[in-house]
Amino acid sequence: MTIDDIANALGVSKATVSRAITGNGRIAPATRERILRYMDEKDYRPSFVAQNLATFKTRNIAYTLPTDRESSGVPFFLNCLIGVSQAAAARKYDVIVARYEMPEIRRLVQDRKADGVVISRNLADDEIIRYLALRGMPFVVVGTSDAPGVIQVDHGHRAAARELTALLLERWGGKPALICGDRNHIVNRIRWNGFRDAVIARGGDSDEALVEWGASDAGSVGDAFRRLYAAGVRVFFCSDDMICSRLSRCLSDAGEERYPGVRMACLYAGGFLGLYRPDVPSIQTDAGAAGECACRVLIDMLSGKDVPGRTELACKILEAGS
Repeated sequence: MTIDDIANALGVSKATVSRAITGNGRIAPATRERILRYMDEKDYRPSFVAQNLATFKTRNIAYTLPTDRESSGVPFFLNCLIGVSQAAAARKYDVIVARYEMPEIRRLVQDRKADGVVISRNLADDEIIRYLALRGMPFVVVGTSDAPGVIQVDHGHRAAARELTALLLERWGGKPALICGDRNHIVNRIRWNGFRDAVIARGGDSDEALVEWGASDAGSVGDAFRRLYAAGVRVFFCSDDMICSRLSRCLSDAGEERYPGVRMACLYAGGFLGLYRPDVPSIQTDAGAAGECACRVLIDMLSGKDVPGRTELACKILEAGS
C-alpha cells in the first residue's frame, strides 16, 4: 500500500495524507483521524525514509571518534557512544560513527548523512567546529570548547582536579608537579588549571616548572618523570590514566627502590587505572552519562527547543590508597 492508495480510497489528496502522517501543515482533525484510522485498519506503517526525504531529515545522529588509533581505543569514547546510542534509540534516531577529520565531516554534511553531530573530543581553535557552525549543522560537544556559542556537555574537571590536588597535598606534603598530555587538548588545559589552583592556594609557585606537557608514550612519560624527580619533585599528578599507567610501569621497570618517596595521583580515571593501579587516588567521570546527555540536548535542538549553553556533570573523587 502507498500514499496514493490511501488517497484514492478515502477521496483525499496525497498532500492531505502526507500532512496526516507527518503532522505538518493544516488538516482538519476529523480528516486526520479518518486517515490514521484507515492506515491502522490496513496495518500500514509509513516508511521513515520516505517521510524524511520529504522533510530533508535523516533521523541519524553522527558521533565522532578521534582519528589516532590510541585515543579511539580509550574506554571513554566507547562508553560515550553507548550513551549516545541509548538516548538516540529512545527518540527513534539512529547513530552513525564518523572519524573526526575534515574530509569525512565535510562529506557527512554535504551528503546530508545526519541531522546533527555529537563531537566526542575537540581541540583548541578547532577548524571542524568552525566548519559545522558555518554550514549551520547542529552539534553538541562532549567537553569544553573555546569557540563562542558552542553547546557543551562536560564534567567539572577543573573543580575536581583542584579538590583532589588540595586533598592530597594536605596529606602528603612535598613538591608536586603534573605530567600532562597534548597541550592542544582543551581538557588537559582544564585539568592543569585545577591542579594549579590548588598549588597556588597552598602558597606554591604557579609557573610552568610545575608541568611537563606532551607526554604521549612510555618514553616521553619516563623522560618527564626523570626530569621532575631530578628537580626535587616527589608528588606526581598525571593528567589521565594512560599516563599514570605508563609512569607506574616506568617505576616498576626501574625498581621503585631507585626512586624512593614517590607518590602518584591521577586527574582522570577512564578504565585503565582500575586494571593496573586501583590503589592510586583519582577522579572518575561517567562517559555514558555525558554521551546520553549530549544526544538528548542535540535532539532537543533539532526539535526546536531551547537548550542550555553548557551542562556540567559531577565528577567522583576516588581516594583509594591516599
